[in-house]
Amino acid sequence: MLDYGARFYDPVIGRFSTIDRNAEKYFEVTPYQYALNNPNNNIDINGDSVYVDKDHIDNMNSALKAIFGDNSSKFGYNQSGMLTYSGDTKSFTSELSALFEGLYGVMGDKATTNMIFGESTTIKLTDGSTKIVKSSDGGGAVTVLLGENKVSQNTILIDPKSAGNPFSVYAVTDVYYKTPIDPKGGARFEKKEMPSNLASSTFHEIGNVIYKGKRKIRY
Repeated sequence: MLDYGARFYDPVIGRFSTIDRNAEKYFEVTPYQYALNNPNNNIDINGDSVYVDKDHIDNMNSALKAIFGDNSSKFGYNQSGMLTYSGDTKSFTSELSALFEGLYGVMGDKATTNMIFGESTTIKLTDGSTKIVKSSDGGGAVTVLLGENKVSQNTILIDPKSAGNPFSVYAVTDVYYKTPIDPKGGARFEKKEMPSNLASSTFHEIGNVIYKGKRKIRY
């Protein structure tokens, strides 16, 4: 048996002995498949868990290009719209490697992160109801985290029209993580002005998913 990290593979019979841990994302193929049954064109990165709808791929590619340069061409999308990477990181600087490691972690996470570029979107809550999210609620970009909301997936919403303008964000302070909440302990949020473009907005929000709002992402 060969250890593929997420699953064990039997090279004698050419099969995995267990199902893909994220098989529910690929309902159209067998749960025992690898690389969507097309290993010539796809690489299975532990479930590939950043979803980009075809209508938003151009914006996502633009953000990847601004950060990863020529290496951005090694990013792709499988048949289910999940973000994949088929290259290596040998040419990356230490800071770029750290950024990629964070993004790669989101791609391999069991929870799906939906990338949406627009002014608003409708998300589904775990109780079956829906909620409208507006990018203006976050100054042009907003992230709905799985762990902080009644949702089963992360959602990142970015308005490309607002991405080029400076915007205000409310960053949490150390007081935010102290319990119980003490109003006399100081401000829990700090307003800051942020320079912005599509790439910075995209990876700022991805950083929210990586660090669950507890740390900042550098790139």
